[in-house]
Amino acid sequence: MWTRSGAHSLSNWVNSTISQASTWDTLAEPLRLDGSAVQSTDRIVLWSADRADGPYYLDGLAITIASNYTITYPQHSISHTMDVGMLSLHTGSDTVNWTSNNGSQVSYDQYLYKAYTMGDIPSISYGLHVGSVYPPVPGSLILGGYDRSRCISTLIVSSENKFTLAEIDLEVTSGGWPFVKKQSASDSNLLLDGNTGSNSSLTVIPNPGVPYLYLPGNTCKLIASFLPVALDENLGLYVWNTTDPSFKRIMTSPSAIKFSFRTDPGLEDISVPFALLNLTLDYPLANTPKQYFPCSPYTPSDGSTYHLGRAFLQAAFLGETGQTQKVFLAQAPGPGAKDEVITKLASTDSTLTAMANPPTWNATWTDYLRALPDDSTSTTSSTPDGSNGLSGGAIAGIVIGAVGGIAIFAMAVFIVMRRRRKSRKPQTVHWGGHGSAFQDKDDPSGEGPVSESASDPIYEVASDQGKRDKANGAAEMEVPGYIGELEGSYAYRRSQVLT
Repeated sequence: MWTRSGAHSLSNWVNSTISQASTWDTLAEPLRLDGSAVQSTDRIVLWSADRADGPYYLDGLAITIASNYTITYPQHSISHTMDVGMLSLHTGSDTVNWTSNNGSQVSYDQYLYKAYTMGDIPSISYGLHVGSVYPPVPGSLILGGYDRSRCISTLIVSSENKFTLAEIDLEVTSGGWPFVKKQSASDSNLLLDGNTGSNSSLTVIPNPGVPYLYLPGNTCKLIASFLPVALDENLGLYVWNTTDPSFKRIMTSPSAIKFSFRTDPGLEDISVPFALLNLTLDYPLANTPKQYFPCSPYTPSDGSTYHLGRAFLQAAFLGETGQTQKVFLAQAPGPGAKDEVITKLASTDSTLTAMANPPTWNATWTDYLRALPDDSTSTTSSTPDGSNGLSGGAIAGIVIGAVGGIAIFAMAVFIVMRRRRKSRKPQTVHWGGHGSAFQDKDDPSGEGPVSESASDPIYEVASDQGKRDKANGAAEMEVPGYIGELEGSYAYRRSQVLT
């Protein structure tokens, strides 16, 4: 993202030491961060996917530089340095303001706002689906628009970044019951209040900046009672017993945790298959790889709320329109996702449209999940002590300690651009010149280029930065798809980034 040159060097005169990480807003609260940082400015550089066009400079962006943030786990016996960056998707304000070390009042842009005012995107908006390493669900981040193919259910809409979670249930779409015990009528809703232990709706934040499902301890415990897992008290996470026969049944059947959100018409569901909830801990949290279920017992501070992190967003779409202040959730597809339908968003748009004739979530998993025989039985199994070895082909999951940026940089970033005056031929998609950034739906290996598709034809094209008419940057125009890449660097690769 930064290079060692004068044009990219930090503006030291605007530096200012900021408060401890523990005093930040509630979005970072589940990480239990500790440490301090320096507020400063720098440049972000956007390129086309194959670097045939660009660079496009976003100068004077507010960032936070740190080298000593640590993440602490529940019992405070385990902590590690956070050495990856957080790419902010904040749409609620245009600038970041602070007092510099020399006493000057300074103001610098948020990067989505900067990209919009430069005419690089048609609105301060985005659409995000984190996806999964394995099973292979390619991630998607579109700036200035969204991918309709990632919305396969009715969109759930909020006027703020909070939603009401009304129920949690276990779901098996077809075949036999894979879990370690049967579900009784009293267990039909697994969402329990953190204080009373009774069924109660909760306010939750969908948060790509944190890794787990941060839910009441009573809720995690009740869900875990159906699974071959045991709680690791130090980590505050449940470890899978991979030798239990029910483990394979759960991971290979169309079973899921169903999250039901309250809307004006009633309840809308988002299902997260258990195949996405077998994640792997590695160093520095485990000396050897350890598979875990990412429900983390959590008690929010006063005035705060619960969080559905990247584990949830593997199977859910999250979108936001900053200028009209709307946030959206929807069911996202699995490995059988349809071709992209990249759709731009104008600054006045306050609605999103789901995919036309969408499949059910389980229909996008038919190549990976199979119904168990109806006469399959589950028996209560012993819980593991956390020392069991991995089964063959351990699943690589969400990296612990990573925040929003690591998921984002692992995926292609679509930036919806204004149409250039001169049309160009579509170009093969590459990520940093090292092969295709996307997987063909019939080619899990990811080999071979994939063209984008949309209701309005959109191509990845090269364009001439010098010909852009900045005076007309606010004009809304038909747009081609454009992939931006953040330039890498040696000098600041371990810096924390908060724009």
